[in-house]
Amino acid sequence: MKTLFNFKLIAILLSFGFFATSCTTDDDNDNNNPKPSGNTEYNGEKFTIKNGYYALGNGIKLFGNAPTHHLDFLFLTDGTPKFSNDGEITEMQDGKIALLGALLSPDGASFKPGTFEYTNMAADINLTPAQVEAKYKNKAFFYESIVRMDTDGDKNWEEEADVKITGGTIKVTGALPVITTEYNLTLENGKTLKGSFGGTFQKLNMDVNDGE
Repeated sequence: MKTLFNFKLIAILLSFGFFATSCTTDDDNDNNNPKPSGNTEYNGEKFTIKNGYYALGNGIKLFGNAPTHHLDFLFLTDGTPKFSNDGEITEMQDGKIALLGALLSPDGASFKPGTFEYTNMAADINLTPAQVEAKYKNKAFFYESIVRMDTDGDKNWEEEADVKITGGTIKVTGALPVITTEYNLTLENGKTLKGSFGGTFQKLNMDVNDGE
């Protein structure tokens, strides 16, 4: 179960085309950047999120002849991950929880801050193009977003299962790379994840390839 740690797989799951990731982080932070801060509660257990990452995707066409939304990713964790060149986290010795959000901003040109609401796009398979446009035009939303936890504390993240997010909102304010996130989420196991994180997010560089 490597889905959470591979942005490329998330893009495939979204059925919006293919892109390869080269997950090296930008090292342009300095002492003037705000200190990250964040508190998160899952099933009564509290965590302090200390690292945020973002990866910029590409324009997505949901209806019409031009991109209508922009697909991007936010990754939050209380650990310090190390990334491989294919987009997987190879190691995270000090964390217990991680959240990956696949966000779609309206207009198709770039990432836009706003309030992203969960949408089950799998339920839209029988909608007509006009119905898709009516549902998603100018709407910010997220889909195929997941949480993973090191449930037994053995630092073996690959043995853990992804838990899908099935409801709620992710609010983003500010301008990349300095943003604040607030999230109130329902998971497929019936539990909730609530919290916030603000600070300078580190960029994961991506090579974007168009696909059908």
